[in-house]
Amino acid sequence: MCKEARQRRKRVFGWLIGLAVLGLMALGFPPASFAQYQPQYQMPGKGLYSAGKSHFFYYDQGQQFLNYVGGTFSDSSWELNTNGQFNTWNLFDPSSSKNIAGGVGACVYNATLYCFFVTNGGYLQYVTVNPATGAPGPIQTIVTGISPYGAAAAVFKNAIYVFTVSGTFSSADGQNFTRLAVGPPPCEPVDVVDAVTFYPADGGPPRVMLVYLDRDAGPLYCEFTNNGSYSFSTPQWLPKVAQNPWTSLPFMHGNLILGTADAVNATPGGAKALCIQLYGSAEGSNQLARWEYNLKTETWSSQFEQGVDCESAPAMAPWFRTLDASGAMHLVHLFPTDLPSPPQGQNVDCLPIGSDFMVPQHNDPTYGWAGAPTTTANAMGDDAKSKALRNLWSLVGIVLGPPPFALNGIDDLYVIQELSNVEYGKDQTQSVSTTHTSTNTISVGTETKIQGGMGEANLDFSYAHAWTSSHGTSSTVEVSQYYTFGTKDEVSNFGTHGYAVFNSPILVTQQYKVYAYDGATYLGQDMYTTGTANVVQQACYFDLQNPSDGFIQGLFQGLTPYPYSTDLHSWHQIRDWDSGGSDWKAIFGDLSDIGVLNQGTLTTVTYTKSDSTMDSKGNSNSFSVAADASFDFLEGFSAGITMGYDGEFETTTEIESTITNSVSCTNNMPALGPNPPPRLNQWSVRPALLAPGHERPGALDTRGLQWKSALVHNLERHRVHHDRREHYRGLTSPAIRLRSDQSRRACRPSGHLPGRERAACLAGRAGRPDQSRDGRRSVRAA
Repeated sequence: MCKEARQRRKRVFGWLIGLAVLGLMALGFPPASFAQYQPQYQMPGKGLYSAGKSHFFYYDQGQQFLNYVGGTFSDSSWELNTNGQFNTWNLFDPSSSKNIAGGVGACVYNATLYCFFVTNGGYLQYVTVNPATGAPGPIQTIVTGISPYGAAAAVFKNAIYVFTVSGTFSSADGQNFTRLAVGPPPCEPVDVVDAVTFYPADGGPPRVMLVYLDRDAGPLYCEFTNNGSYSFSTPQWLPKVAQNPWTSLPFMHGNLILGTADAVNATPGGAKALCIQLYGSAEGSNQLARWEYNLKTETWSSQFEQGVDCESAPAMAPWFRTLDASGAMHLVHLFPTDLPSPPQGQNVDCLPIGSDFMVPQHNDPTYGWAGAPTTTANAMGDDAKSKALRNLWSLVGIVLGPPPFALNGIDDLYVIQELSNVEYGKDQTQSVSTTHTSTNTISVGTETKIQGGMGEANLDFSYAHAWTSSHGTSSTVEVSQYYTFGTKDEVSNFGTHGYAVFNSPILVTQQYKVYAYDGATYLGQDMYTTGTANVVQQACYFDLQNPSDGFIQGLFQGLTPYPYSTDLHSWHQIRDWDSGGSDWKAIFGDLSDIGVLNQGTLTTVTYTKSDSTMDSKGNSNSFSVAADASFDFLEGFSAGITMGYDGEFETTTEIESTITNSVSCTNNMPALGPNPPPRLNQWSVRPALLAPGHERPGALDTRGLQWKSALVHNLERHRVHHDRREHYRGLTSPAIRLRSDQSRRACRPSGHLPGRERAACLAGRAGRPDQSRDGRRSVRAA
């Protein structure tokens, strides 16, 4: 297409040039070389939406200022209320090398506004702005040697892509950019105008629409994709816009934006279908024009917006109105009719053009318009769904058995239950408080297929930015619980079990259907939002020497085996937690008191005298879903919906637990009489707080188990009656986390447990942990 257009235009231009040269020579003027084509602009700009505000970047070529304004739109005054949120970067340069050449591109990435541009001197540069405060960043240079013909930007598959006539650049962190091998857009572009990420109407994967001007072919558009490799589609002509029945004008510059477009003055509205709008200016006209790309028919149409002048920046930004308590939203395209340069904090007049409606579908009796709930605590089976949902659990802490003890010949079950226990809180008023924070997840698709999102931190979708602005990027829940772990809750094989405490989220998913500007025509596109509404804390047991054997078989496979609590000699071998001889190092413990435990005395030793916070950040919880597989894991998604690609549902979780003096260990060895046989007679316990040892960074990261920190109380000494030998052992109670692949292991409930005891391993379910004689929650193990 480019070659044909080039040849045709060369023939026409050659003929016209020949006539012009002959005419000039006839008038006595010598022939001169023709200047290279340069696009003309009123004021190139770009609009965005983030943090509940609309934002505009625009460049004043006369004063050589790059300007920014941001604010909230008023429906009553039709103004963008900036509240002083503006900035100007002075690019004045007598040599013009620092001046911006061509258009500017902008996008939202990591909750930051980016504006990209190319200077006359060939510098590809950018500035950043905090969308909430307007705080600007300095000018940053990506690369030099770029042809001075503008830049466009879009966020695509969790990365920034910057398009120039000299190449395409990408960044996965917003700071380091790499030039892609795919090169610049096809043909010979002389200005890259704009780019936007969109989701096709047929349910296919996302793409980037790119509009640019070609040296010979004029205005073009093409699509940029990454389906295993980067590629541009064959470019096509952008149609002219009819000024009157006899004259049509070519596109010159403007902004791409998602959504349908309602009527403006006497100009009728556009198609009631999934669309991309290109608002801009046409060569030789000062009226605002609109080009519309129908994603269903894959065709363009164009028209002038009657009565709307376009003498400043032909920029367009999304704005969202919240309609009612359900959270339904109305998308509006904001066109600034008079952008000040430089801005001084004044409000900006804007024309609102109605667009799509986003309507929620689920009103749950418990969680309301937050969405339909999925309780992951019920995921105890061996089926694929249970395994996937268990991957969303977060492991708060683990207790490697109760304090060391010896049975000393005791066979009375009641006495044994009081021998050795860990008290994870004392009662409801002195429970362990845990704050659970997890990122919200947004997905895009049709009623039958998920096209993107599923945990992407940067989803370039204006509807997603709107939802995040009102709901936040994460959900925080606080849960308090108390348990007793140890002989109190063992019925046999005393001292052989460890215990794990989990946070199991209750997720809520809302489905938003997208309707055209008339509010009645469903466009076949949906957005799904998933967040944490609550957390169920629960505990499960496992065998200390064979951790994969437990309530859920295989859940702790790969965990380092530890001795049973009655194996004092073996614990003597791992007494030094802080020297690299174990998987841990001590955070504190040397200054804590030693508790001396004697026969006939119930002794309680706390881990810490003051409150201590254990913080675990940045852990991913996810499960994989294959392309074309049914996505029936979470309530709230359309029935029968499938994945359109190989992907993962992912959320990032942070857990913060406060360890107080309510976390303690107890020993209660009864007196054995005046002349007992040799028996364990006295203990000395020193509590400590542990963290993973840096000397072995991967030692505790096996098969998906990610350890974060630990509590320990070491048995400093124990004495046997008539025997002065001393031994050492430790007990750990770490705060740890399950990573994304932990539930991919084979897991099934322990078949040997009676139903009552199996149910006892789940808090918050129908079978809650047993209540012991003092009312404490407990986890009973066989």
